[in-house]
Amino acid sequence: MLIGILQCTIVPEDKDDWEDIWNEGIEPERWEEALQALSPVLQFGEQKPSFLQSFDPLDSEYGSIAGLLIDAPGGNTLKLNKDHFVKRGQVEHICPDCAAIALFTIQTNSPAGGAGYRVGMRGGGPLTTLVVPKEEDKYPLWQKLWLNVLPLAQKPTPAQHALIFPWLAPTKTSDKAGNVVTPENAHPLQAYWGMPRRIELDFTKTVAGVCNLCGDSHPSLLLQMRSKNYGVQYDSWIHPFSPYRQALKDPSAPWLALKGQPGGLNYKDWLGLLMKREDKFNRMQPAKVVLAARRRKKLGLWCFCLGYG
Repeated sequence: MLIGILQCTIVPEDKDDWEDIWNEGIEPERWEEALQALSPVLQFGEQKPSFLQSFDPLDSEYGSIAGLLIDAPGGNTLKLNKDHFVKRGQVEHICPDCAAIALFTIQTNSPAGGAGYRVGMRGGGPLTTLVVPKEEDKYPLWQKLWLNVLPLAQKPTPAQHALIFPWLAPTKTSDKAGNVVTPENAHPLQAYWGMPRRIELDFTKTVAGVCNLCGDSHPSLLLQMRSKNYGVQYDSWIHPFSPYRQALKDPSAPWLALKGQPGGLNYKDWLGLLMKREDKFNRMQPAKVVLAARRRKKLGLWCFCLGYG
């Protein structure tokens, strides 16, 4: 999320601009001005539009706030009394801070969840690869983030915000065939802010108490939310943080983001995370941020994914 905020606020025009900022830093005034300009977009609360939530009110029943968690048992599981491993009632109230992070997590890593419940832009459980300095302790946080910021020829304008942040406009629902969101009908920076799930948190009914996730006390814990299927369906996106593969047997085969594997990665997988390669079945390409940093020295690769099944 922090990289996405930095990418959308302090936008380097080209490699030289990127290097200048890396060497000279970001002036506090410029950083504060950029955040102030973006703050209305990141508003999170009862007033709409609200961060990563449906622009229009949803006509569905409220359910437990636990539905915001990826591994929470679904409605059908509860109905059939099949919540054997992840029990119901474990999470009943969440503080707004945890709710915002959980919302970002499920929108970014959204798994298949039944008819019309769309997966994340990279599919469910995508592999993320970020560039990190080998001597991490010697670099401030902003430089660690900056290593994964890409030059963009044209800085986005406020008029383009609805194409970048999908919660600022009515959801482009996918209940009809062909209603997909692609890089051609959206802004490329929407890659950082995918919103496949139609979710609406209830900020009007809250209680004071202890958050079931972080354990902190809060005067306004969230209790319920509602969701609806046929949210945004993404197609043809190449996310800057993920490596991709394409099947060679079909020239028109789509590029698919790599997923994490239960047994970890072996040597041939690592090659595809670092450089373009091809075997007899697939061609592979690293994440855009990895390709952009390939000539820089003393860097490492941080690979991780959210696993579920």
